[in-house]
Amino acid sequence: MTEPFPSAGPVGAALLRLNPWAASLWAGGLGAGSLGAGSLGAGSLGAGSLGAGTLGAGSFGAVSQPHALAPARRAASLARLAAGPSAWNIWADAMLDLRERLADEPAGLAVWRFLAETNLADEAFSDVVDVAGHVFPADARFDGAAFAGDVWFNMARFCGEATFRQARFGGDACFDRCRLIGDADFGEAHFGGGAEFRAVEAHGALGFVEADFDRGAWFRGSRFGAAVRFSGACFSGEAGFGACSYAGPADFEAARFEDNAGFDGAVFAQAARFSDARFARTAWFTGAQFRNGAGFERARFMGRRHFDDIALTGQPVPLAQQLAARLGVIVRDAAPV
Repeated sequence: MTEPFPSAGPVGAALLRLNPWAASLWAGGLGAGSLGAGSLGAGSLGAGSLGAGTLGAGSFGAVSQPHALAPARRAASLARLAAGPSAWNIWADAMLDLRERLADEPAGLAVWRFLAETNLADEAFSDVVDVAGHVFPADARFDGAAFAGDVWFNMARFCGEATFRQARFGGDACFDRCRLIGDADFGEAHFGGGAEFRAVEAHGALGFVEADFDRGAWFRGSRFGAAVRFSGACFSGEAGFGACSYAGPADFEAARFEDNAGFDGAVFAQAARFSDARFARTAWFTGAQFRNGAGFERARFMGRRHFDDIALTGQPVPLAQQLAARLGVIVRDAAPV
């Protein structure tokens, strides 16, 4: 049994006004600037037929496959970016308003997710990309994208998932003070210039698994609300994680720090794992708080290490004492779980 397109009148018409690239691909479905009563051309939306941001066969009349709409959506995203932040955010704010009006209509939300998604995976950007302060209302996908120049995502807000897997940043990448509402994935990304992630606010899981940082990587003062994974990441320049707050598990297993690494004043609310990590130069953990245990098994410190005044709680006293002995420091507030 199929269900008609929800809110077919004003909400549907508003969606198409904001996304005219989709209207041209809907086969015979628009009359006088609004959606026909309960239908989109010859096809109708079935409950759940547009799940996970994809188009179900037949759901858009003659346009039955996602790839038929994807190129037009990509072209619209690039044109909107070129028009500047004002044009982009007017569209984004209007889309977010429509999302609220579709909150109780799953089929309509599925359509909205597809229209609102920014998918620029594998795109090659030959110049500076400045999207500072931009709002991405749904998922934003830059997997495999190549950025030849500097990239400015500072103060951007990602309302859905943000994926940059295997993206290549040739210049500096600035994400300072950006907000990540959903999960974000930078796995296997390559940062050829500086990586600036200061004062980031991440609500979902954040991953930099096996990412490569050729120059400095700065996350100082960021707040991580869920799991963070830097396992296998390589930091060729300085790595700054001082004064960060980790609400979820923090995984730095097998990470390589080839230059100075700073975790001074960091607060780890859940388990922090540095097993098999390698610190080639100075490692600062001064004043760090490990509130639910820490693991440094087989970690190698090739240079100086500073663990002055760390707090280690949530770990059995004998293990805390063993860790303190291994690091050669006095641990305060060690207590059993």
